[in-house]
Amino acid sequence: MRRLLVLSALILVACDRIGGCPMQFERFNGADHIVVRVDNKPVIEISSPERVRDIAAFAQNHSSWWHVPWYGTPVARLNLEIYAGVKFLGDLGIGTSFLTAQGCDDFQSRGVGAGDRKAVIALIGVGDPYADRKP
Repeated sequence: MRRLLVLSALILVACDRIGGCPMQFERFNGADHIVVRVDNKPVIEISSPERVRDIAAFAQNHSSWWHVPWYGTPVARLNLEIYAGVKFLGDLGIGTSFLTAQGCDDFQSRGVGAGDRKAVIALIGVGDPYADRKP
């Protein structure tokens, strides 16, 4: 009986980690600009209210299924730092097939489909930093 209880507890914890951390991307609604970095170097600043709003909406549409992978959170080359004035609201990284962000007291990640990834890169308005990589 004890083994069954322990196994049940482990399954519940694993399901919680798999289901992930619900990111609170609603905080991006107050953003007025986004600093775009590639390989940690500032590339552009987005201040168009429409583009900032669309990027915030993208993040909110991808606010579930965040977790810390067992192998560690991957590092994205393309990162967005989101601000309201001088106040840092959060970040969003775009990798080859994943998104990254800080939340739930850790660095989190989740998968992203090729179509969604292409759409957000188009919203950002920079070239795909992974396109020049050779396999």
